[in-house]
Amino acid sequence: MRQGEGTIVTRRVQIIDAGPAGSLRWAARILQGAEWMRLPAEMELTVSPANLKAGHYFGEMNLTLSNDEIRSVNIAAVVVPRGAAAAGASADGCALRRLAAGVTSLVSNFSTPAGWPAPITVRAADDCGNPVNHAQAVVSFSNGDPPVPLRRFGGDGVYTATWAPGQTGGQINVTVRVSAQGLEAAAARLNGKVSASGAPVLAPGGTVNNFSFAGAGVIAPGMVASVFGKNLAGSGGQAATAELPREIAGTRVLVSGLPAPLYFATPTQLGIQIPHELPDAAVHQIVVSANGQLSVPDTLEAAPGLLAAGEALVAHRADGSFVSAAAPARRGEALMLYLVGMGRPDPGAVTGSPAPALLANVRQAPVVPIADSAARVLFAGLTPGFVGLYQINLLVPGDVPRGNHPVEVTQNGFFRSRATLPVGP
Repeated sequence: MRQGEGTIVTRRVQIIDAGPAGSLRWAARILQGAEWMRLPAEMELTVSPANLKAGHYFGEMNLTLSNDEIRSVNIAAVVVPRGAAAAGASADGCALRRLAAGVTSLVSNFSTPAGWPAPITVRAADDCGNPVNHAQAVVSFSNGDPPVPLRRFGGDGVYTATWAPGQTGGQINVTVRVSAQGLEAAAARLNGKVSASGAPVLAPGGTVNNFSFAGAGVIAPGMVASVFGKNLAGSGGQAATAELPREIAGTRVLVSGLPAPLYFATPTQLGIQIPHELPDAAVHQIVVSANGQLSVPDTLEAAPGLLAAGEALVAHRADGSFVSAAAPARRGEALMLYLVGMGRPDPGAVTGSPAPALLANVRQAPVVPIADSAARVLFAGLTPGFVGLYQINLLVPGDVPRGNHPVEVTQNGFFRSRATLPVGP
């Protein structure tokens, strides 16, 4: 803001759990300089910059609730010298040196239940009071929750994200850091507490290939996956029939709005099949309903996964024996590999039901190089009698040298999965 005029970085604030109407008292605490904030009875914050020198100012507005709890709103302001150009010309005394950041959606001394979405919105401005729209903003938490990046919203220097608290405990410190090229970074700090809640909480990227638990947040239609988190089920349970249910012990899973069949449900892990009806090569969202509440969605991307033991590919021969370091594959030998997540088959499969005896090929044929030589694929599709399990029958290329070689499955030029196959003489 300019001397005698002015714009505050924290334009609007949202008071969380403010209590009954009329129960709010307020007090402003100035952290530096003269008394420059006042709050009229209608709860509209105004600023008096006339007697302030150019620079950055920070303060807090304390709001006392009817139960004597206090919520503190952080206030950030930028005072621009008189006569400074709107674009921030340094010749007029408005040198672009540093950022100012104000949090407008979460207050200090906050109290929020675990698993509930808590919006975090930040407004960034430079020394001239101009909004900064090329910044990077990230929020970190002292309770062990992973950092959350903020995304730009509109063109007014606003960045926003949703935090789903996962860890409960004592006081939690929340730090928002904003940086932009050519400007000194800014930080805003809040504190509060996260109370225990029965709401399900999805671990970020916690939906993984059920075979290897690899590929965080990577799925494909028909894939068997494990979902990790907290409060995902009450007592838990497992499917009692080959036909998978859509609900176990009150737990349901939706992937892009489609119900996912469940193999089992525990408080920390779910076994599900991703619905075949999802489109290939797309981004999806997963939501868990448990304990009468919904989780915050997590984002999923599509790709298949090979069955592997560590990095070693699980493959067996027609006689049922498995390939191993002691019994390596031979050139020209037929092998069967198993996968999850190769997409919709032809003819189509019924989500949650075992694959029929009639062979169902995948719609996108895979390419399987072994040591840079393309293996001949004899069949790629669903494994009869199993839910969500795929297989590839192939011939080991005749020119593969002896040794341990990577096997990579590529589908539609996009899907990739890799493991190691020992090849003998």
